[in-house]
Amino acid sequence: AVIYQAQCAACHGAGGNGDGPLGVRLEPRPVAFTDQARALERSVFALYQVISQGIEGTPMVSFASLPEADRWALAFYIGQFAHKQEDVMAGETVWKNDAAVRAQLTNLDGLARTTEGDLAKQVGAGPAAAAMSYLHAHPEAVVQKRPLTFDIARQRLAQSEEAFDKKDVKGAADLALSAYLDGVEPLEPTLATRDKALLA
Repeated sequence: AVIYQAQCAACHGAGGNGDGPLGVRLEPRPVAFTDQARALERSVFALYQVISQGIEGTPMVSFASLPEADRWALAFYIGQFAHKQEDVMAGETVWKNDAAVRAQLTNLDGLARTTEGDLAKQVGAGPAAAAMSYLHAHPEAVVQKRPLTFDIARQRLAQSEEAFDKKDVKGAADLALSAYLDGVEPLEPTLATRDKALLA
């Protein structure tokens, strides 16, 4: 928030509306981060890239001089402008209670590269909007320790079966592989320390 107010608000506005005192005089006008239609198809990674590289032919310059961690924090912060506070609160409930949503976002890299539109195709528009509202404000939630569970593996295997039933053999194979890579492999170190025979 501090970096945004110091580096971005003059052009993009204190509330991310693209109406900062300098921004209203620029051509093209700065992006309004509150534009929900645009935010639907924008990932945090895309924001990070623009912050890092700027946009040629526009007043948007590179902020590569900022430490990498600050650029990532800024990208997640900017992602919050398209969401309302009540959506963030509703999203926490969805994130905690919807295994299908959690199965799609298993780490920070996945969260950063996933758009709300991408997630909606997998879990529906309502849960996707709520979950992204929460996770843009609390990205740490995807890496918090959760009980040892094979929910992700089960979810991907079910999706694999559905894809196979629809004659999508490649999609089914990819989802089956993901069931292991995303749903089982991350649990193996913990299993190994608890019960090596069970792991085998």
